[in-house]
Amino acid sequence: MTVKVMTAGGMDQEAIASVIGVTRKTLGRHFRKELTYGAAELNGLVVQSIYQMAIKGKNVAAAIWLTKTRMRWSEKIEVEGDLGFGQLVALMEARRVKSEGGS
Repeated sequence: MTVKVMTAGGMDQEAIASVIGVTRKTLGRHFRKELTYGAAELNGLVVQSIYQMAIKGKNVAAAIWLTKTRMRWSEKIEVEGDLGFGQLVALMEARRVKSEGGS
């Protein structure tokens, strides 16, 4: 197991040093880059993976997650003013048809 992987997995530096058999000071001296960038690199790889799954249509949940987190999309309907029941039903139906790809 590499220092980068252990860092990305959230292990603290004392534990990593213990696993590889060095002191915390030696770990910091010889693995500064891995300790500094390990988690960020993992995050980038995960985002890249989610992105690829979403754009290739292999994972609908990934696409939904990206639209909600990165594009700030929401399932909420925000309405200004007062709507009657009939208007609200029509609005919801229009949204349902749109989301299903209808006209």
